[in-house]
Amino acid sequence: MPSAIAPRIEVHGLAEFRAALRREERRTPAEVTRTLREIGTEMKRSVRQKMDRTFTIPRSRRTGRLRQDLHVTTKTGEMQLTFGRSSPQAGWWEFGGNSKTPPPFRERVKSGRTVYPTLREMRPEIELRMDLLLTRVAIDLESNPPTGVR
Repeated sequence: MPSAIAPRIEVHGLAEFRAALRREERRTPAEVTRTLREIGTEMKRSVRQKMDRTFTIPRSRRTGRLRQDLHVTTKTGEMQLTFGRSSPQAGWWEFGGNSKTPPPFRERVKSGRTVYPTLREMRPEIELRMDLLLTRVAIDLESNPPTGVR
């Protein structure tokens, strides 16, 4: 009865490979977070410009409080744009509806006036930038292989 001979596999540089993975685990999230922070800053600037152009209400004075209440925070792999944390009228400004203080009615806009339209406009750019980032990370891993398998 013939015996089956299993091919021999040798992995060289396994320790280096594991060390490289640990380096990538630290480096990649930092690059993603940095890119998201840059995108968030651009988005915040664009939203504020839209606010300056579109938020004109007769008999109202601008304090800038709502404009300053737009914040971008980033964590590992996540960006959050918060609007209206300290200004309770943010929803009324953005989407419309009834308000207790004059003017009591603002035309409703289900899709929002600034934040969501800006996100829709920037979406292709955001997708492209994230795709380029992930491609660059993948190329770095391919061009600098941490191990050899024979």
